[in-house]
Amino acid sequence: MATDESSYAYTPLASNNNFRLLDLELERLTKSIKGELFEFPVGQSPPYICLSYCWGAGNDKDFRINVEGKRLVVSQTVFLALSNIRDWMPHDGDTTSVMVWIDQICINQDDLAERAVQVGHMKALYSQAKRVVVHLGAEENGSEKIPELCQMLYSTALQLTNKDGIPTSYDLKSLSMRELDGTSLPPRGDPLWDANRLFLHRPWFLRTWIIQEAVLARDLFFICGHWGMGGHSLAVCWDIILADNLIPMFSNTAPATAWQVPESRAMQQILLMFDTGMCRDDKPSQSLIEMLQKSRNALATNPRDHVYGLLGLATEAYREKLTVDYEEPVADLYLRVARLVVELGEGHKLLYNLHGLQSDLGLPSWVPDWSSEGYPFFTLAPMQGNAVTTVDIPYACAGGESSNMRVSQDGLRLHCEGFIVDVIDRVSNTDIDDYYQEKNEQATEPGNGEDETAERKLGSSNGFLQQCLSDMAGFLQGKSAYLPESHEEVIWRTAVWNRSISSQKKSDNQFEESYKACRDYLQFLGLSMGGVLERFGLRMRMLDKELGFLVPLEVTNKINIQERNREYDQAEKYANWATTISMQMRRCGTFKGYIGQIPKSTQAGDVIGVIGGAAVPFVFRASSGGYKVIGQCYLHGIMEGEALRDPSLRKETITLV
Repeated sequence: MATDESSYAYTPLASNNNFRLLDLELERLTKSIKGELFEFPVGQSPPYICLSYCWGAGNDKDFRINVEGKRLVVSQTVFLALSNIRDWMPHDGDTTSVMVWIDQICINQDDLAERAVQVGHMKALYSQAKRVVVHLGAEENGSEKIPELCQMLYSTALQLTNKDGIPTSYDLKSLSMRELDGTSLPPRGDPLWDANRLFLHRPWFLRTWIIQEAVLARDLFFICGHWGMGGHSLAVCWDIILADNLIPMFSNTAPATAWQVPESRAMQQILLMFDTGMCRDDKPSQSLIEMLQKSRNALATNPRDHVYGLLGLATEAYREKLTVDYEEPVADLYLRVARLVVELGEGHKLLYNLHGLQSDLGLPSWVPDWSSEGYPFFTLAPMQGNAVTTVDIPYACAGGESSNMRVSQDGLRLHCEGFIVDVIDRVSNTDIDDYYQEKNEQATEPGNGEDETAERKLGSSNGFLQQCLSDMAGFLQGKSAYLPESHEEVIWRTAVWNRSISSQKKSDNQFEESYKACRDYLQFLGLSMGGVLERFGLRMRMLDKELGFLVPLEVTNKINIQERNREYDQAEKYANWATTISMQMRRCGTFKGYIGQIPKSTQAGDVIGVIGGAAVPFVFRASSGGYKVIGQCYLHGIMEGEALRDPSLRKETITLV
């Protein structure tokens, strides 16, 4: 196929139901990439493979390929992906080419109308492909070690659950980090874990589009440099990491700020792909609003793709009514999505996605800006389960009240049936960002030596949670809706939203034991927190080598190390979860004497609203023509509909603006 210097010019598709495939030549003796584009009706094409990849920074197109003798410029990522596909394909005399679908080539990217139509075909294109190939780029930062780590994960998991010589399943959840260090897994700090951390930093794991691409695939295959692995094999290893809480082996990030860290965001994406059917035959359609909620920390170059990138997984009701339009202003699209969510009876779920986040789009306060970052990894908002994860929703603050919402005629206000149940009286000033800034300033004051600085840094997170618990205790001293003998329980349950670790289940007896272990562990070490807080737990991160900073040597020598380790492992569960939640919210006391956890932007005088159909209450702020939504909140004692038993309450129409 001779090449001239003229650029390839796309011919418009003959029908909106058609799509293009690249017939890629498998000639390996040349570095050039050659092929032809053919047009087929969707569902009536020869077998083909789909490419899943990340476009790359800036979408620069600096590489040339030969399409029908003409020059077509593509990004470096696409050029390398096509080269690797060519190398990985079986090469014999009978197979000289392979049909490939790749958006950068098979869609005329300069034709916005064509792009919109083709996005509507994504579900069919990826689900009908004989294989979806994920191209992760070149080998670097130890990525060649990933297959070795996967083998170790799988072997260790089976070894620990081997019954009568038959490997049955894997379950490492019962093991503490210390016990995991004693298995055949690489220890924390091992280069294999670091390679895994950096592997998850690859942009592919963070994008919105890859969710549906991986989930819809009938056969998923990953290529990274010179190694490749079937999607099911890699998925099993990720499942072990997620199910058995091995993320701390390669990431020490506090969950409250995990959205800022690539490996945490990547694992959240992988969990979402598992939940929606990756590497499973059953791939049930999803509620679009629930998918949007679960993918809040995914990235998209075009902010419209936070929505469009999930349409292929959405239920038919959403796909039929939500047309794709890349020329529509982003704010108009997000408002259109919100109105459709209300129309389909899921309006209360919109409010779950508001967490005091700032938006530059000028949207009404009840409309989420899906492009805004900073949404917490753990929220009060329930996320429904499916065939993989079954979720128990512990909250029912609206009791039996059903959702009744409507959008105003101008489309900018949301009218909700509900109740205003309380008013914020006091708000704590304890914030994790302010706390660490204050600690750092103290640590760098003249006269503070290196040892003192290290001790301050070691105790920072402990002191932060201590202050949060103290704030709540102080609120109860002045006004309380609870029995005095229940105050300790009210505080420890409020600190964790009365919820077990990383789940939607209520805190159970086992979790209460973890709290008590946390409290007793501190008392055992002789660490007095003063006043009412002597009864309360706080986060412990005391490794053996660090214990000397906090406990005199003569006390340390008397401690039974094995016993201390057991107590630490038990206490750690409650302390870590309480710290995670407290980092992303503030504490409050209300006029009726309740305490709770609220969005950071909450102010005294804001009101607590209960909306029909919603599982959790919300903070609203009076504004011209109604209320602005601040975000979801937790008030201990009203989460199961107790507030609505007040005979003085009257249902009203709450207008959100």
